[in-house]
Amino acid sequence: MFQALGEHCGEEEKAVSIEEPITRYYLLLKAFFGATSNGERFERLKVSSNELVMLKLATGVDASSFIRSSRPSHNNTYLFKKSGSKSELTFLEPLKADAQYLSSYLEERGIVQGGNMVISNPIDMFHYLSYLAAKGARPKDYEEVRSYNPRAFEEARSVAHIFSKALLETDPEREMAENVLKIRIF
Repeated sequence: MFQALGEHCGEEEKAVSIEEPITRYYLLLKAFFGATSNGERFERLKVSSNELVMLKLATGVDASSFIRSSRPSHNNTYLFKKSGSKSELTFLEPLKADAQYLSSYLEERGIVQGGNMVISNPIDMFHYLSYLAAKGARPKDYEEVRSYNPRAFEEARSVAHIFSKALLETDPEREMAENVLKIRIF
């Protein structure tokens, strides 16, 4: 499935590649559970325990390590926070593509901690690049981020290509992806 998605959403006859398990997990979550029937959602997606089991079977990734608990941690791969229901989690996806919102989103997810960037995977990198694009960062800023984690940077670029073609136009992450791809460095 990821190969087909990469071929469909690739750039200039070149397929994009998705290698990291967390990236595959995030893409499947967005593809299968990310849109309502009319394509609009004004609050974050709630994911049931059954849906988490399906994603685990499809990707081999256990979501339990991506759940933000009340205890502070230096793990910045939070994708979910606990909802009111024991069998339901809230997917920590961005709901807007503007710089001010994305700044607070990066802190909520733990991608920015105490003013420092902490990026360990391509999804975090994609969200950080989206923030830089929204605030109109300089090419030099992107080069610094690329040198921080080159592999995550390249896969984040692939995520941007996929999101720009596969997500609904009303999804903020599609707009974020389009903004990232407009950057001259890409």
